Amino acid sequence: MLKGHEVIEARFGLDAIRVLDQGPFSLVICDTMLPDMDAGEVFRRLVDDGYYGSVLFLAARLDITPVDRFGRRLPVLFKPVEAEVLQARVDSLLAEQSPQWDVK
Repeated sequence: MLKGHEVIEARFGLDAIRVLDQGPFSLVICDTMLPDMDAGEVFRRLVDDGYYGSVLFLAARLDITPVDRFGRRLPVLFKPVEAEVLQARVDSLLAEQSPQWDVK
């Protein structure tokens, strides 16, 4: 689905955190409605574990506004998401990263 990118999938938040511990990643795409934990908790754990890449949230509810610990809004796309829109947003987020975050 995402052209030019390696995609590794995790169905649960805890699984995603374990996968991210195995190597550097430039971008995490996280659904806001995970079966095992809140997406905000996944984000907090990523940051606490030293993750510096981008995060893009996918949400079904229009009232979702993910924010970081500094109160800044985080990128979110509302489902259903067209493949072209997702591709463009991923490419944009990766292009915006500072060089030290460009790890994969």
